[in-house]
Amino acid sequence: MKKLLAAALMLVLASPAFAAIQDVKVSGSITSYFVGRDDFDFDVPGQTNKFSQDFFYTSTHVLISSDLSDNVSAQVGIANEVAWGDLNNADSASGGTSETTTGQDQNVDLELANLTLKSFLYSPLTLTIGRQSLSYGNDFIIGAGGNASVGTMANVANDLSRTQNYDGVRAVLDYKPLTVDLVYVKTNSNNLTGGETLASGTSKDDDDLYGAVANYQLNDPMSTVVEGSFWSQISNGNRSGGTAGANGDKANEVFVPDLRVSTNPIKDLTLGLEGATQFGHIYNASISNPPNDQNAKLSRVWGLQGKASYNLPILEKYKPVIAETVSYYSGDNLKSKDKNNAWQPLYNDQDLGTRIWRSLFAPTNLETSELSLQANPLEDVTTQLVWTDLFLADGLGSGSASYGSIYTANGGLLPDGDVPTTNLQIKDKRNLGNELDGIITYQYTEDVTFGLNLGVFAPGSLFTSKNNGDATEAIASVGVNF
Repeated sequence: MKKLLAAALMLVLASPAFAAIQDVKVSGSITSYFVGRDDFDFDVPGQTNKFSQDFFYTSTHVLISSDLSDNVSAQVGIANEVAWGDLNNADSASGGTSETTTGQDQNVDLELANLTLKSFLYSPLTLTIGRQSLSYGNDFIIGAGGNASVGTMANVANDLSRTQNYDGVRAVLDYKPLTVDLVYVKTNSNNLTGGETLASGTSKDDDDLYGAVANYQLNDPMSTVVEGSFWSQISNGNRSGGTAGANGDKANEVFVPDLRVSTNPIKDLTLGLEGATQFGHIYNASISNPPNDQNAKLSRVWGLQGKASYNLPILEKYKPVIAETVSYYSGDNLKSKDKNNAWQPLYNDQDLGTRIWRSLFAPTNLETSELSLQANPLEDVTTQLVWTDLFLADGLGSGSASYGSIYTANGGLLPDGDVPTTNLQIKDKRNLGNELDGIITYQYTEDVTFGLNLGVFAPGSLFTSKNNGDATEAIASVGVNF
Protein backbone atom coordinates (compact mmCIF):
# COMPACT_ATOMS: atom_id res chain seq x y z
CA MET A 1 0.00 0.00 0.00
CA LYS A 2 2.83 2.38 0.87
CA LYS A 3 4.46 1.69 -2.51
CA LEU A 4 1.19 2.43 -4.30
CA LEU A 5 0.73 5.71 -2.42
CA ALA A 6 4.35 6.69 -3.14
CA ALA A 7 3.85 6.00 -6.85
CA ALA A 8 0.64 8.02 -6.86
CA LEU A 9 2.40 10.94 -5.12
CA MET A 10 5.23 10.88 -7.66
CA LEU A 11 2.69 10.98 -10.50
CA VAL A 12 0.91 13.98 -8.96
CA LEU A 13 4.20 15.86 -8.47
CA ALA A 14 5.33 15.10 -12.01
CA SER A 15 2.05 16.00 -13.70
CA PRO A 16 2.65 19.80 -13.96
CA ALA A 17 5.88 19.21 -15.92
CA PHE A 18 4.15 16.92 -18.40
CA ALA A 19 1.08 19.12 -18.66
CA ALA A 20 3.22 21.98 -19.99
CA ILE A 21 4.08 19.95 -23.09
CA GLN A 22 1.33 20.41 -25.65
CA ASP A 23 2.96 18.65 -28.58
CA VAL A 24 6.19 16.81 -29.40
CA LYS A 25 7.19 16.06 -33.00
CA VAL A 26 10.09 13.94 -34.19
CA SER A 27 11.23 14.33 -37.79
CA GLY A 28 14.40 13.86 -39.76
CA SER A 29 16.12 12.32 -42.74
CA ILE A 30 18.51 9.53 -43.66
CA THR A 31 20.37 9.91 -46.96
CA SER A 32 23.04 7.60 -48.34
CA TYR A 33 25.39 8.77 -51.08
CA PHE A 34 27.95 7.38 -53.48
CA VAL A 35 30.57 9.97 -54.45
CA GLY A 36 33.05 9.60 -57.29
CA ARG A 37 35.46 12.48 -58.00
CA ASP A 38 38.55 12.79 -60.13
CA ASP A 39 41.15 15.40 -61.15
CA PHE A 40 39.99 18.23 -58.88
CA ASP A 41 43.68 19.21 -59.00
CA PHE A 42 43.42 19.50 -62.84
CA ASP A 43 45.90 16.64 -63.31
CA VAL A 44 49.05 18.65 -62.60
CA PRO A 45 52.22 16.62 -63.44
CA GLY A 46 54.35 15.79 -60.42
CA GLN A 47 51.52 16.20 -57.93
CA THR A 48 52.17 14.01 -54.88
CA ASN A 49 48.64 14.17 -53.48
CA LYS A 50 46.62 13.26 -56.56
CA PHE A 51 42.92 13.88 -56.03
CA SER A 52 40.70 10.89 -56.74
CA GLN A 53 37.81 9.77 -54.54
CA ASP A 54 35.31 6.92 -54.56
CA PHE A 55 33.34 6.43 -51.36
CA PHE A 56 29.91 5.93 -49.80
CA TYR A 57 28.60 7.91 -46.88
CA THR A 58 25.38 8.35 -44.93
CA SER A 59 24.03 11.61 -43.55
CA THR A 60 21.52 11.30 -40.71
CA HIS A 61 19.54 14.16 -39.20
CA VAL A 62 16.97 13.97 -36.38
CA LEU A 63 14.89 16.94 -35.20
CA ILE A 64 12.84 16.96 -32.02
CA SER A 65 10.53 19.96 -31.74
CA SER A 66 8.13 20.66 -28.92
CA ASP A 67 5.39 23.20 -28.28
CA LEU A 68 5.42 23.84 -24.55
CA SER A 69 3.22 26.35 -22.75
CA ASP A 70 1.59 29.09 -24.81
CA ASN A 71 4.07 30.89 -27.09
CA VAL A 72 7.02 28.73 -25.98
CA SER A 73 8.68 26.09 -28.17
CA ALA A 74 12.01 24.29 -28.34
CA GLN A 75 14.09 22.44 -30.92
CA VAL A 76 16.87 19.91 -30.61
CA GLY A 77 18.54 18.59 -33.77
CA ILE A 78 21.31 16.01 -33.95
CA ALA A 79 23.29 14.83 -36.95
CA ASN A 80 25.85 12.25 -37.96
CA GLU A 81 27.81 11.99 -41.20
CA VAL A 82 30.04 8.98 -41.72
CA ALA A 83 31.84 7.35 -44.62
CA TRP A 84 31.01 3.67 -44.91
CA GLY A 85 33.60 1.36 -43.38
CA ASP A 86 35.21 4.21 -41.46
CA LEU A 87 33.38 4.00 -38.14
CA ASN A 88 36.44 3.54 -35.96
CA ASN A 89 38.69 6.20 -37.45
CA ALA A 90 39.00 9.95 -37.09
CA ASP A 91 39.99 11.25 -40.52
CA SER A 92 42.75 13.80 -40.61
CA ALA A 93 43.97 16.05 -43.37
CA SER A 94 46.09 14.85 -46.28
CA GLY A 95 43.56 12.30 -47.42
CA GLY A 96 43.18 10.65 -44.02
CA THR A 97 46.67 9.15 -44.16
CA SER A 98 47.23 9.58 -40.41
CA GLU A 99 44.12 8.15 -38.77
CA THR A 100 43.61 7.34 -35.12
CA THR A 101 41.27 4.78 -33.60
CA THR A 102 39.26 7.29 -31.60
CA GLY A 103 35.89 6.41 -33.10
CA GLN A 104 35.31 10.06 -33.97
CA ASP A 105 33.16 9.10 -36.96
CA GLN A 106 30.61 7.68 -34.53
CA ASN A 107 30.11 11.08 -32.91
CA VAL A 108 26.73 12.76 -33.03
CA ASP A 109 26.88 16.51 -33.62
CA LEU A 110 24.47 18.95 -32.04
CA GLU A 111 22.96 20.63 -35.07
CA LEU A 112 20.14 22.62 -33.46
CA ALA A 113 19.36 23.53 -29.85
CA ASN A 114 17.15 26.54 -29.34
CA LEU A 115 14.30 28.06 -27.41
CA THR A 116 11.67 30.25 -29.11
CA LEU A 117 9.54 32.77 -27.21
CA LYS A 118 6.65 34.27 -29.17
CA SER A 119 5.09 37.58 -28.13
CA PHE A 120 8.01 38.04 -25.78
CA LEU A 121 7.37 41.17 -23.67
CA TYR A 122 5.80 42.75 -26.76
CA SER A 123 3.22 41.19 -29.06
CA PRO A 124 5.08 41.42 -32.43
CA LEU A 125 8.39 40.17 -30.95
CA THR A 126 9.64 36.60 -31.33
CA LEU A 127 12.93 35.66 -29.73
CA THR A 128 15.00 32.57 -30.64
CA ILE A 129 18.02 31.74 -28.47
CA GLY A 130 20.63 29.05 -29.09
CA ARG A 131 21.90 27.07 -32.07
CA GLN A 132 19.66 27.78 -35.05
CA SER A 133 19.48 28.05 -38.81
CA LEU A 134 19.61 31.44 -40.54
CA SER A 135 18.79 32.09 -44.19
CA TYR A 136 18.11 35.43 -45.87
CA GLY A 137 17.11 36.06 -49.46
CA ASN A 138 19.07 33.86 -51.84
CA ASP A 139 21.74 33.03 -49.21
CA PHE A 140 23.97 35.56 -50.96
CA ILE A 141 25.35 36.94 -47.68
CA ILE A 142 24.00 34.69 -44.92
CA GLY A 143 22.86 31.17 -45.78
CA ALA A 144 21.42 28.08 -44.18
CA GLY A 145 24.78 26.29 -44.35
CA GLY A 146 26.03 28.41 -41.50
CA ASN A 147 29.43 28.54 -39.89
CA ALA A 148 32.41 26.27 -40.62
CA SER A 149 31.70 22.54 -40.73
CA VAL A 150 32.08 20.64 -37.48
CA GLY A 151 31.08 17.29 -38.98
CA THR A 152 33.29 14.24 -39.37
CA MET A 153 33.12 14.68 -43.17
CA ALA A 154 35.27 17.81 -42.89
CA ASN A 155 38.43 15.96 -43.95
CA VAL A 156 36.73 13.59 -46.37
CA ALA A 157 34.58 15.96 -48.40
CA ASN A 158 34.39 19.30 -46.63
CA ASP A 159 32.04 20.79 -49.21
CA LEU A 160 29.42 18.06 -48.73
CA SER A 161 29.14 18.36 -44.96
CA ARG A 162 25.85 19.85 -43.81
CA THR A 163 26.27 19.87 -40.00
CA GLN A 164 26.50 23.65 -39.96
CA ASN A 165 24.47 26.24 -38.07
CA TYR A 166 24.72 29.39 -35.96
CA ASP A 167 25.03 29.95 -32.20
CA GLY A 168 23.28 33.16 -31.26
CA VAL A 169 20.13 35.17 -30.69
CA ARG A 170 17.55 36.22 -33.26
CA ALA A 171 14.79 38.74 -32.56
CA VAL A 172 11.99 39.03 -35.13
CA LEU A 173 9.59 41.98 -35.12
CA ASP A 174 6.56 41.19 -37.27
CA TYR A 175 4.74 44.31 -38.47
CA LYS A 176 3.20 42.75 -41.58
CA PRO A 177 3.92 43.54 -44.38
CA LEU A 178 7.21 44.68 -42.74
CA THR A 179 9.39 42.20 -40.87
CA VAL A 180 12.53 43.24 -39.00
CA ASP A 181 15.20 40.76 -37.86
CA LEU A 182 17.95 41.58 -35.38
CA VAL A 183 20.69 38.94 -35.19
CA TYR A 184 23.70 38.27 -32.99
CA VAL A 185 25.94 35.23 -33.64
CA LYS A 186 29.07 34.05 -31.86
CA THR A 187 31.02 32.67 -34.81
CA ASN A 188 34.12 31.70 -32.83
CA SER A 189 34.95 32.01 -29.13
CA ASN A 190 38.59 31.02 -29.74
CA ASN A 191 40.47 30.79 -26.43
CA LEU A 192 38.15 30.13 -23.47
CA THR A 193 40.81 29.45 -20.83
CA GLY A 194 41.64 31.84 -18.03
CA GLY A 195 45.31 32.18 -18.91
CA GLU A 196 46.45 35.28 -20.76
CA THR A 197 49.78 36.62 -21.96
CA LEU A 198 50.78 39.76 -23.80
CA ALA A 199 51.84 37.69 -26.80
CA SER A 200 48.62 35.70 -27.09
CA GLY A 201 46.21 38.55 -26.44
CA THR A 202 43.48 36.10 -25.41
CA SER A 203 41.35 38.67 -23.60
CA LYS A 204 39.85 39.88 -26.87
CA ASP A 205 39.89 37.02 -29.34
CA ASP A 206 36.20 36.35 -30.04
CA ASP A 207 34.66 36.57 -33.51
CA ASP A 208 31.11 37.97 -33.67
CA LEU A 209 28.49 38.58 -36.34
CA TYR A 210 25.80 41.25 -36.02
CA GLY A 211 22.93 41.82 -38.43
CA ALA A 212 19.75 43.79 -39.04
CA VAL A 213 17.35 42.81 -41.82
CA ALA A 214 14.18 44.62 -42.95
CA ASN A 215 11.89 42.76 -45.36
CA TYR A 216 8.92 44.56 -46.91
CA GLN A 217 6.26 42.90 -49.08
CA LEU A 218 4.61 45.52 -51.23
CA ASN A 219 1.44 43.46 -51.87
CA ASP A 220 1.33 44.84 -55.40
CA PRO A 221 0.16 42.83 -58.46
CA MET A 222 3.79 41.84 -59.15
CA SER A 223 4.37 40.42 -55.62
CA THR A 224 7.39 42.69 -55.17
CA VAL A 225 9.61 42.14 -52.13
CA VAL A 226 12.27 44.61 -50.99
CA GLU A 227 14.83 43.53 -48.41
CA GLY A 228 17.60 45.63 -46.95
CA SER A 229 20.20 44.41 -44.47
CA PHE A 230 23.34 45.47 -42.69
CA TRP A 231 25.87 42.93 -41.42
CA SER A 232 29.06 43.38 -39.46
CA GLN A 233 31.68 40.68 -38.85
CA ILE A 234 34.09 41.60 -36.03
CA SER A 235 36.99 39.13 -35.86
CA ASN A 236 39.27 39.59 -32.86
CA GLY A 237 41.06 36.28 -33.42
CA ASN A 238 43.88 38.00 -35.33
CA ARG A 239 44.90 40.23 -32.42
CA SER A 240 48.49 39.89 -31.21
CA GLY A 241 48.27 41.70 -27.90
CA GLY A 242 50.61 44.38 -29.19
CA THR A 243 53.50 42.06 -30.06
CA ALA A 244 55.49 43.42 -32.99
CA GLY A 245 55.70 41.15 -35.99
CA ALA A 246 52.49 39.24 -35.20
CA ASN A 247 49.05 39.80 -36.64
CA GLY A 248 48.43 43.37 -35.55
CA ASP A 249 46.46 44.59 -32.56
CA LYS A 250 43.26 45.53 -34.38
CA ALA A 251 40.28 43.32 -35.06
CA ASN A 252 39.28 42.53 -38.63
CA GLU A 253 36.09 44.51 -39.25
CA VAL A 254 33.89 43.86 -42.28
CA PHE A 255 30.68 45.88 -42.69
CA VAL A 256 28.16 44.83 -45.36
CA PRO A 257 25.11 46.89 -46.42
CA ASP A 258 22.95 44.84 -48.81
CA LEU A 259 19.78 45.45 -50.85
CA ARG A 260 17.65 42.79 -52.57
CA VAL A 261 14.55 43.18 -54.77
CA SER A 262 12.45 40.40 -56.31
CA THR A 263 9.36 40.79 -58.48
CA ASN A 264 7.09 39.02 -60.97
CA PRO A 265 6.52 41.59 -63.76
CA ILE A 266 4.54 39.17 -65.94
CA LYS A 267 2.99 35.76 -65.45
CA ASP A 268 5.53 32.96 -64.84
CA LEU A 269 8.52 35.35 -64.87
CA THR A 270 10.48 36.01 -61.67
CA LEU A 271 13.26 38.58 -61.53
CA GLY A 272 15.65 39.29 -58.69
CA LEU A 273 18.55 41.65 -58.13
CA GLU A 274 20.84 41.86 -55.12
CA GLY A 275 23.75 44.17 -54.52
CA ALA A 276 26.10 44.75 -51.62
CA THR A 277 29.28 46.62 -50.79
CA GLN A 278 31.81 46.15 -48.02
CA PHE A 279 33.95 48.49 -45.97
CA GLY A 280 36.17 48.20 -42.92
CA HIS A 281 39.66 46.74 -42.67
CA ILE A 282 41.38 43.33 -42.56
CA TYR A 283 44.86 42.13 -41.61
CA ASN A 284 47.48 42.08 -44.38
CA ALA A 285 50.76 40.34 -43.51
CA SER A 286 52.59 41.92 -46.46
CA ILE A 287 52.40 45.44 -44.98
CA SER A 288 55.92 46.15 -43.73
CA ASN A 289 55.36 48.13 -40.52
CA PRO A 290 53.74 45.86 -37.88
CA PRO A 291 51.71 45.74 -35.83
CA ASN A 292 49.50 48.82 -35.76
CA ASP A 293 49.32 49.56 -39.49
CA GLN A 294 49.14 45.99 -40.83
CA ASN A 295 45.49 46.55 -41.66
CA ALA A 296 44.34 46.96 -45.23
CA LYS A 297 41.32 49.17 -45.82
CA LEU A 298 38.46 47.56 -47.73
CA SER A 299 37.92 49.82 -50.72
CA ARG A 300 35.58 49.56 -53.73
CA VAL A 301 34.43 46.07 -52.73
CA TRP A 302 31.28 44.87 -54.49
CA GLY A 303 29.07 41.81 -54.72
CA LEU A 304 26.20 41.68 -57.22
CA GLN A 305 23.78 38.99 -58.33
CA GLY A 306 20.93 39.01 -60.83
CA LYS A 307 18.46 36.13 -61.23
CA ALA A 308 15.72 35.41 -63.76
CA SER A 309 13.41 32.41 -63.96
CA TYR A 310 10.69 31.80 -66.56
CA ASN A 311 8.13 28.99 -66.77
CA LEU A 312 8.11 28.40 -70.53
CA PRO A 313 4.62 28.49 -72.14
CA ILE A 314 5.41 25.44 -74.32
CA LEU A 315 5.09 21.72 -73.65
CA GLU A 316 3.41 22.69 -70.40
CA LYS A 317 2.82 19.10 -69.31
CA TYR A 318 6.61 18.82 -68.86
CA LYS A 319 6.76 22.02 -66.76
CA PRO A 320 9.85 23.49 -68.49
CA VAL A 321 11.67 26.26 -66.64
CA ILE A 322 14.63 28.27 -67.92
CA ALA A 323 16.72 30.28 -65.47
CA GLU A 324 19.80 32.50 -65.55
CA THR A 325 21.94 33.68 -62.64
CA VAL A 326 24.77 36.18 -63.09
CA SER A 327 27.08 36.92 -60.14
CA TYR A 328 30.01 39.25 -59.56
CA TYR A 329 32.40 39.32 -56.58
CA SER A 330 35.19 41.88 -56.77
CA GLY A 331 38.85 40.92 -56.56
CA ASP A 332 41.92 42.75 -55.31
CA ASN A 333 43.67 44.67 -58.10
CA LEU A 334 46.98 44.37 -56.13
CA LYS A 335 47.84 48.02 -56.78
CA SER A 336 48.04 48.96 -53.11
CA LYS A 337 48.99 46.82 -50.09
CA ASP A 338 47.12 49.01 -47.64
CA LYS A 339 43.88 48.74 -49.63
CA ASN A 340 42.01 45.55 -50.46
CA ASN A 341 39.34 45.42 -53.17
CA ALA A 342 38.45 41.72 -52.79
CA TRP A 343 35.00 40.60 -51.69
CA GLN A 344 35.17 38.95 -48.25
CA PRO A 345 32.77 35.97 -48.19
CA LEU A 346 30.76 35.72 -44.99
CA TYR A 347 28.36 32.73 -44.99
CA ASN A 348 27.24 32.49 -48.60
CA ASP A 349 25.49 29.14 -49.18
CA GLN A 350 24.58 28.67 -52.83
CA ASP A 351 24.91 25.34 -54.69
CA LEU A 352 27.33 23.89 -52.14
CA GLY A 353 28.03 20.24 -52.83
CA THR A 354 26.25 20.27 -56.21
CA ARG A 355 28.82 22.14 -58.32
CA ILE A 356 32.47 21.25 -58.82
CA TRP A 357 33.47 24.88 -59.10
CA ARG A 358 31.91 25.73 -55.74
CA SER A 359 34.11 23.04 -54.16
CA LEU A 360 37.19 24.86 -55.49
CA PHE A 361 36.49 28.57 -55.85
CA ALA A 362 35.04 30.77 -53.13
CA PRO A 363 32.79 33.70 -54.05
CA THR A 364 35.58 36.26 -54.32
CA ASN A 365 37.45 37.65 -57.35
CA LEU A 366 34.88 35.83 -59.44
CA GLU A 367 32.34 36.40 -62.21
CA THR A 368 29.87 33.61 -63.01
CA SER A 369 27.06 33.09 -65.48
CA GLU A 370 24.79 30.09 -64.88
CA LEU A 371 22.13 28.98 -67.37
CA SER A 372 19.78 26.13 -66.43
CA LEU A 373 16.89 24.28 -68.03
CA GLN A 374 14.55 22.17 -65.91
CA ALA A 375 11.72 19.86 -66.91
CA ASN A 376 9.58 16.98 -65.66
CA PRO A 377 9.63 14.31 -68.38
CA LEU A 378 7.64 12.00 -66.08
CA GLU A 379 5.28 12.82 -63.24
CA ASP A 380 7.74 11.97 -60.48
CA VAL A 381 10.99 12.74 -62.32
CA THR A 382 12.70 16.15 -62.44
CA THR A 383 15.67 16.76 -64.72
CA GLN A 384 17.96 19.77 -64.84
CA LEU A 385 20.83 20.76 -67.11
CA VAL A 386 23.14 23.54 -65.88
CA TRP A 387 25.89 25.36 -67.80
CA THR A 388 28.24 27.69 -65.87
CA ASP A 389 30.93 30.04 -67.22
CA LEU A 390 33.51 31.38 -64.77
CA PHE A 391 35.97 34.28 -65.00
CA LEU A 392 38.34 36.02 -62.62
CA ALA A 393 37.18 39.52 -61.74
CA ASP A 394 40.84 40.63 -61.63
CA GLY A 395 43.71 38.85 -63.34
CA LEU A 396 46.60 37.17 -61.53
CA GLY A 397 49.30 37.64 -64.16
CA SER A 398 51.21 34.68 -65.58
CA GLY A 399 53.71 32.09 -64.38
CA SER A 400 53.62 29.88 -61.30
CA ALA A 401 50.68 30.33 -58.92
CA SER A 402 49.94 28.59 -55.64
CA TYR A 403 46.72 26.64 -55.32
CA GLY A 404 45.72 28.97 -52.49
CA SER A 405 45.64 31.98 -54.82
CA ILE A 406 43.05 30.26 -57.04
CA TYR A 407 41.50 27.43 -55.00
CA THR A 408 39.95 29.76 -52.45
CA ALA A 409 36.96 27.70 -51.28
CA ASN A 410 38.87 25.70 -48.67
CA GLY A 411 41.91 27.84 -47.94
CA GLY A 412 43.93 26.46 -50.84
CA LEU A 413 43.18 22.85 -49.90
CA LEU A 414 41.31 20.23 -51.86
CA PRO A 415 37.93 19.13 -50.42
CA ASP A 416 39.52 16.23 -48.52
CA GLY A 417 42.05 18.49 -46.80
CA ASP A 418 44.96 17.51 -49.05
CA VAL A 419 47.69 20.10 -49.46
CA PRO A 420 48.66 20.31 -53.16
CA THR A 421 52.41 19.92 -53.54
CA THR A 422 52.87 21.43 -57.01
CA ASN A 423 52.03 24.97 -58.12
CA LEU A 424 49.70 25.68 -61.00
CA GLN A 425 51.04 27.17 -64.21
CA ILE A 426 48.82 30.00 -65.46
CA LYS A 427 48.64 32.56 -68.24
CA ASP A 428 47.59 36.20 -68.06
CA LYS A 429 43.97 35.34 -68.80
CA ARG A 430 40.75 35.63 -66.82
CA ASN A 431 38.75 32.60 -68.02
CA LEU A 432 38.66 30.07 -65.16
CA GLY A 433 36.64 27.54 -67.12
CA ASN A 434 33.14 26.21 -67.60
CA GLU A 435 31.08 23.46 -66.04
CA LEU A 436 28.24 21.26 -67.25
CA ASP A 437 25.99 19.51 -64.71
CA GLY A 438 23.15 17.09 -65.24
CA ILE A 439 20.78 16.46 -62.31
CA ILE A 440 18.00 13.87 -62.08
CA THR A 441 15.62 13.53 -59.13
CA TYR A 442 13.10 10.70 -58.81
CA GLN A 443 10.35 10.99 -56.19
CA TYR A 444 9.90 7.25 -55.60
CA THR A 445 7.29 7.74 -52.89
CA GLU A 446 6.11 10.70 -50.86
CA ASP A 447 8.99 10.06 -48.45
CA VAL A 448 11.76 8.45 -50.55
CA THR A 449 13.82 10.30 -53.17
CA PHE A 450 16.56 9.09 -55.54
CA GLY A 451 19.06 11.54 -57.00
CA LEU A 452 21.90 11.59 -59.49
CA ASN A 453 24.28 14.50 -60.14
CA LEU A 454 26.88 14.28 -62.92
CA GLY A 455 29.31 17.12 -63.54
CA VAL A 456 32.41 17.97 -65.54
CA PHE A 457 34.54 21.11 -65.17
CA ALA A 458 36.83 22.09 -68.06
CA PRO A 459 39.63 24.52 -67.07
CA GLY A 460 39.73 27.70 -69.14
CA SER A 461 42.43 29.71 -70.85
CA LEU A 462 43.86 30.83 -67.47
CA PHE A 463 45.58 27.44 -67.17
CA THR A 464 48.42 26.22 -69.37
CA SER A 465 48.33 22.85 -71.10
CA LYS A 466 50.42 21.43 -68.24
CA ASN A 467 47.49 21.61 -65.83
CA ASN A 468 44.18 21.69 -67.64
CA GLY A 469 42.77 18.22 -67.07
CA ASP A 470 38.97 18.08 -66.74
CA ALA A 471 37.56 17.58 -63.23
CA THR A 472 34.65 15.15 -62.96
CA GLU A 473 32.09 14.30 -60.31
CA ALA A 474 29.27 11.79 -59.88
CA ILE A 475 27.01 11.81 -56.81
CA ALA A 476 24.18 9.29 -56.47
CA SER A 477 21.82 9.36 -53.48
CA VAL A 478 18.77 7.80 -51.93
CA GLY A 479 17.06 9.45 -48.99
CA VAL A 480 14.03 9.17 -46.79
CA ASN A 481 12.31 11.95 -44.84
CA PHE A 482 10.24 11.11 -41.79
